Amino acid sequence: MLFLWNADCPQSLPLQNILALFADSTSPNYLNLQNCRVRRILTYLGITSILAASVGRLNVPRLSIIIPFTGDEVALEATLVSVLENRPADCEILISHDGSYRDPYSLGDEVLFIETAKPATEAALLNEALRAAISPVLHILRAGVQVKDAWFDEPLRTLTDRDISMVLPIYLDQQSSQEYSGLDLSQLWCRKLVSADESVGEGRLGPLLAGCFIRRRVLLALDGLRSDMAIAAAEAELGLALRQIGAVIVPSDYSTVQVPNLLLAGHRAEEFQAIGEVVAQYDALLGGVGTASHFPTLIERILGSLSLARLAATRSFMRGYRQLRSISRLKSRLDHASQIVAPAQHPAFGVVDGDYSQARKAA
Repeated sequence: MLFLWNADCPQSLPLQNILALFADSTSPNYLNLQNCRVRRILTYLGITSILAASVGRLNVPRLSIIIPFTGDEVALEATLVSVLENRPADCEILISHDGSYRDPYSLGDEVLFIETAKPATEAALLNEALRAAISPVLHILRAGVQVKDAWFDEPLRTLTDRDISMVLPIYLDQQSSQEYSGLDLSQLWCRKLVSADESVGEGRLGPLLAGCFIRRRVLLALDGLRSDMAIAAAEAELGLALRQIGAVIVPSDYSTVQVPNLLLAGHRAEEFQAIGEVVAQYDALLGGVGTASHFPTLIERILGSLSLARLAATRSFMRGYRQLRSISRLKSRLDHASQIVAPAQHPAFGVVDGDYSQARKAA
């Protein structure tokens, strides 16, 4: 248990007892956690997670909006303006950065800026904000995404159902006006997106980190996102992990976010190579090639080679798939998370001896 020392008191008091002194909104000592100055102090002290987990009587916002800054100030400010214009009253906004954002508009009273060490991947920036957030629901928005009035209403209503872990808004491509409902986990090798009017089978729909609503405790149970890889691969890994632990993901019918095409389409070879590594690990975990996500056939690979961009992506995926890493850490992480999210429904994970290694060599 943590204690705070009061110089006027001969004994130390438990942190929760002291915080209770600030819980009464009629008191002059009222501690409003939606005040960014208060939050910066608490974040510096490293006790925001304690507040979120154990102090229910404080003024805790119901939504934490997290935006990572990766260097594009125009994209960040487009997102931030749309959020500030349309945000709910009881929310907090967190921007994580590696020290490169200087807050030119002096938004320190409305936005909580989280500075991380350099260098930091986009997933690492999101993880830092995750640990500083205190709301029960997180809304991840990548820089460049724009929102409209009341876009949060339906997802928050949906998440009143405790069996639901994540809600995906409708992703509107700013370039083509095409609408998507998420990532197709069955076709990660080509990073296929699910059209908003397409019906998908159970376990196929995965999140796009361009914008999604997720319970904070679920993401914390997974120890956040994989921060050692490109964001597109961390996105795919999160989808596979959530499916593996039995977390329920549902699409929204009305909530829409406008997303730059660059955030929807995977282009870089390193992204597809990292996705290949992720799929290989989950295939090994489940004991067979193509068990976690479809493995491209020879014909699919040949057809993919007709486009130079697709050829590079397919080759990168295959290169990553052959670089299988140890799965012991992945197994421990999923075992831990499954006990928190759905302890009675999901047994511990294991590898089927022999099947995977032989099939993988053949592939």
